[in-house]
Amino acid sequence: MRALLLPIKDLRRAKQRLAPLLNPEERFALAQAMLADTIRAVRGVRRADKVFVVTNYIPAMQAAEANGWELLREEQQISESVSVDAASRHCTECGVTSLLRLPLDVPLVQASDIDELLAIDCAAPALVIVPSRDGTGPTHPAHAACAVSIVFRHWQFCETLRRGRARRRADFGSPQYSLGDGR
Repeated sequence: MRALLLPIKDLRRAKQRLAPLLNPEERFALAQAMLADTIRAVRGVRRADKVFVVTNYIPAMQAAEANGWELLREEQQISESVSVDAASRHCTECGVTSLLRLPLDVPLVQASDIDELLAIDCAAPALVIVPSRDGTGPTHPAHAACAVSIVFRHWQFCETLRRGRARRRADFGSPQYSLGDGR
């Protein structure tokens, strides 16, 4: 079974890294817009057998229920990684074999983008890392064998990519992917 996982934090505390640029009301409005865009995209997804929402944010709970998505209520949110790991274990117990964690901050995400990722077939256990187009932004894991722990930061992605390139060159003689920055 292929599924989507939407980890949604309390939007009143979202986008803290933008505090030097945006006041709390502006950050909240931005997060609300991102949530609305993501919900709109997920409604159009065809390849997900199920959608899970992990949150303690009441408007997100209401959206999950209104769309018939499975709600995983949190008592408290420690971090997104903790939320995603717990939800991933739950998904595995529910028979999910391929899980796409979809963060809210994917600008201009479309249902077709999500369906394209869900169409990737990997033998479990596997992990697909989707970097931002410029290679500097957040990574978005889609994986089989949902019990894989997801804690991946930009520097980790770059280091993993560097190692993968080195291994790929050793195994096949040429790189198969590029960040576009010559590394």
